[in-house]
Amino acid sequence: MRKRARKNISWFDLIRVLKEFSRLSYKKTDSGGSYDFDRAIPFLRREGLDTNIIEQRRDTGIGEGSPLPLNSEKSIYSWRLNNVVVRNVSVDIESRSKSEQLTEWKPDFAAMLHFENCRFNSDSSMLAFVFPWSGAVRFYRNEFKDADESGIVYWVFNFGHGSQVTFVKNRFHSVNMQIQSHPVEEQIKTELIGLNHLSLLGNKGIGDLQLYCHSEYYELSGVNRIDRLELGEPHSNNDNEREFSFYFGPREKIDPGFHHNRHHRKLFLSLRERASKKQDSQTVRTLDKWLDRIEYSLIKDQGIRLKDGIPVWLGYWQDRAVHAWRRYTSDFYRSWVRPLVMIVLGYLALNAVPWFVVDGFTVSDYISFSLRPINKIPFYTDGLSDIYESQYPCLSYYSKNVLSLAGITQTLWLTVWGIALRKAIAR
Repeated sequence: MRKRARKNISWFDLIRVLKEFSRLSYKKTDSGGSYDFDRAIPFLRREGLDTNIIEQRRDTGIGEGSPLPLNSEKSIYSWRLNNVVVRNVSVDIESRSKSEQLTEWKPDFAAMLHFENCRFNSDSSMLAFVFPWSGAVRFYRNEFKDADESGIVYWVFNFGHGSQVTFVKNRFHSVNMQIQSHPVEEQIKTELIGLNHLSLLGNKGIGDLQLYCHSEYYELSGVNRIDRLELGEPHSNNDNEREFSFYFGPREKIDPGFHHNRHHRKLFLSLRERASKKQDSQTVRTLDKWLDRIEYSLIKDQGIRLKDGIPVWLGYWQDRAVHAWRRYTSDFYRSWVRPLVMIVLGYLALNAVPWFVVDGFTVSDYISFSLRPINKIPFYTDGLSDIYESQYPCLSYYSKNVLSLAGITQTLWLTVWGIALRKAIAR
């Protein structure tokens, strides 16, 4: 589906429109108040934004072409919240807003604020989106761009304690991202000290991701691409640390260039210990995979040369070979396809050896030999004897030795890659 052209608007005009939209939609009643979004439609039409700011009663159909992927549950908000959707706008944030709160309005209704297919453009080095309420906010397929790509740029998102926040398939173009939380007026005297739920699903181009929001639950999945991950703690004293749980997908691309190995090693070890205490075996395996990748990179970075001593040099290459083997047998990437393909290719290739040493070996012979019963696969030369019968003993000693060596090699090949396949499936 072709995306619609974005409507240009300044951030201050967008906030002004949202404030008026909130005011017009809210209706005071004897019981307190209610909201009716239809009351704001004439105003949005006058502003030319009636197709860009809409009310959606359910999450189904918000995303273009298919239901919007919220998170793994897909319906965490739809059962109790309507959605105020801001879509297809290009928001220009002026330099004069550097030190100001970019989001300084509070809606009068209980709804999720959803940004979809928007572009946020700015030439500032640091921008703070402050949402001064506790609620639900979602960013879906947006772009965050900086006009001056030569500098270090931070996009700071600050949400009220207890909020549920989701970032889905956004592009950050190598800018840094910081997520914070703050108390709202009615929470000043409570013990709530962070977000309720933070999900990052399939976002790309994040440089330094700093999670200082102290969320009760974190989720990173859908192959986020993050250069550096930092998980802040609410207190320096670990005894007072807020308890939290988390889920990390096995395919996340965190520090793919291995530029922050030691930082991430410390972080992942800490998270692994926490996951182990919770008996979260799946997350433990994921973190073990990441720690293996870091260990492999650290070994490569040692730069040991032959002049450092033959035993040291041999040990260095032995470690590299072991880690490379573990990587390609899917300890790192959890792929059972790779060892299965290696089993099949190696088996078929070694079955072709008789073509080079046995006269008259035909395609039909190759197919029959390759399809020999499973219980006869380890017995390479016996399979050829069954095909050639009395002709096999007449082969030269050289041909028989080559075929015996091919049979031993095939047995070892199938055994080694069979172990790798079993390990990949078991993990």
